[in-house]
Amino acid sequence: MKKFFTIIVLGAMTIGMSSFGIAEEQGEDCTKLMDNVYGAYLDAGYDTEHSFESAISAYEGCVENGGSESHIN
Repeated sequence: MKKFFTIIVLGAMTIGMSSFGIAEEQGEDCTKLMDNVYGAYLDAGYDTEHSFESAISAYEGCVENGGSESHIN
């Protein structure tokens, strides 16, 4: 069930990210998206490790779909 939820979330994020036109804005949104996914997974009852992995996957998917990559500290 966790994988199903992850696929749905990543699919929705990919569709949402396709509407942006400027790479710099997408980079900022990728970081915000990562934070939002992490928080959503924690709120849904997932452990911190799974939430972190999902957030990183969301960030990487955002960057692969045209967002500018920023370094995660």
